[in-house]
Amino acid sequence: MINRKTKCSLALAVAMIGGAPLFGAAPNPANPPANNQPNPANMPADMGAARPLDSAHLAFKTWSKLKGENLYTGSTDDKKLGDIADVLISRGSGRIDYLVVKTDTTLGFGGKLVLVPYNELTINDTDRHEFRLNVSQDQMKAMPEFTAQGWQDIGNPNAGAGSKTLAQALANHAARERQDVYASNIDTAQKPTTIEGKITDVDRRWSGGSEYVVITVQDDAGKKQDVNLGPAWFVMGGENHPVRGERVKVSTLHTKGGDATLLATNLNIGGHDVRYRQDTGAGSWTTADESSISPTRHVLATELVAKAVDSRGSVCGKVDDLIIERNSGYVAFLSLDPDQNFMGIGDTKRLVPFTVANPRHDGKVTLDATKEMILASSPYPKNLDELRADDFRNKAYSGYQVRPQNFMAREHMNPGDPRDPQEDRRIPDRLAGMTG
Repeated sequence: MINRKTKCSLALAVAMIGGAPLFGAAPNPANPPANNQPNPANMPADMGAARPLDSAHLAFKTWSKLKGENLYTGSTDDKKLGDIADVLISRGSGRIDYLVVKTDTTLGFGGKLVLVPYNELTINDTDRHEFRLNVSQDQMKAMPEFTAQGWQDIGNPNAGAGSKTLAQALANHAARERQDVYASNIDTAQKPTTIEGKITDVDRRWSGGSEYVVITVQDDAGKKQDVNLGPAWFVMGGENHPVRGERVKVSTLHTKGGDATLLATNLNIGGHDVRYRQDTGAGSWTTADESSISPTRHVLATELVAKAVDSRGSVCGKVDDLIIERNSGYVAFLSLDPDQNFMGIGDTKRLVPFTVANPRHDGKVTLDATKEMILASSPYPKNLDELRADDFRNKAYSGYQVRPQNFMAREHMNPGDPRDPQEDRRIPDRLAGMTG
């Protein structure tokens, strides 16, 4: 068994206390990244020397197997903290930001549900306990409480105090992704432009620590142009999200510099207008009320499983399970249980890359994929270890005509992150910051 001692560090979710980022410096809007210089898929630009996990260090696990796993304190204490009851997944990227842990009744408070940042886990295959968290049982009691009512109430101005506490905990950690790295670099001297054509590609690219959706639009003359729509969690969670093959009309602003970025203000798709930025250039996601951010950004694993899946307007099946790459903390694939009436095939489960799946905030799950793509996709493997082989994994993506996903180990931290990776004593302080 390969020893994968992964001390995870979520560089993208930043806790805020007194306005100061606790997980390292926030991106500088005055120095946005150069346009059209995408990093490899899912490789954040601010992850320093981080590299994708190689095949030997990939570890795939289904949500059905992860659910119910025990969580223990550090090895020197070795006490049970609770069981994994759910996970909070970023809609745009599939990144798991938090575990929902049902605390052990031995902690003395009846086994409530609490939020635990995924980046604080220690994961070790050779340990008798796979998942550990370096907190005491007393510190676990102070974690923000998660309730079903609280989750449903997020964004409701009349919600109770407990619901507002949960909303604030999530909003604190969402602070980084609400920022707009292009805000101060918009060229107001240039006139806005309008592009009409067909979407040929929908890509997710890292800019200043957040994942943005960039579409490629090909006009009738054959010219292709890239347009940055906004953060993935904001764009792909919407009802009228971009889909390959759709004709669109997009209004854009320009950033300064010789290699200017086109930023969408308004996108007309399928006869619907979607506003991504104000005419001044301000991102629509930055002006939303804090309490409304969290339900837009996250979806629960338990909300996805058994959900009907739509492919270009027709139900093609349902979500049977989620396949998680454990060491990066990303949902890699959905396991699709196909609808035989639509697909014309038997009950052979299919792999669907999360990069073509859109868990929308209205509760629907849609695919940027045709029936033919699903039919050409890889069947669910007999053993998940098969996904560690590059050829097998790449085939699962090629059927959908998308690039294979790279999975980043969360042990790599932001440059400027003040934490010493060998020093665990600061962890309780960071966890306490969730409710700051």
